[in-house]
Amino acid sequence: MVKCYEGVADCGKDICCYYCDEKEGCNKACDEPEDCDGQIHEKDELQVMEEALPDQIKQITELVIQIKQMEDTVAKFKEDLLKAMEQHGIKSFKSENVSFTYVGATTRTTFDKKALQKEHPELDLSKYNKVSDVKASVRIKVE
Repeated sequence: MVKCYEGVADCGKDICCYYCDEKEGCNKACDEPEDCDGQIHEKDELQVMEEALPDQIKQITELVIQIKQMEDTVAKFKEDLLKAMEQHGIKSFKSENVSFTYVGATTRTTFDKKALQKEHPELDLSKYNKVSDVKASVRIKVE
């Protein structure tokens, strides 16, 4: 990431104006960044993590992509299984390592806390909140 010694731009962004996607309307943007002495080159988060754990970042990226592709394939197969099980009237069956069970459509009743709060703002619903600790984790999303 390229930042500027002059600090935060008028628009509030913390980058060199030359590299900004809104530089056309910016009066601070340099014409030639190579001639600018005010640039600060910082490593972005990806660069830092790739230096810290290069093999792990590459491997987990590949694995997460593979998992996403497999999940998509499984979802398609499950759609096919559902149709076939409904068509043949099969409720369950087992293979050597996996059991398959048809779960029919149903309705679910849930409690709409927002609607209650909207209709009865005088009620203090916070006494019904349940607080629990959640351990730190890493969320990985396939883009």
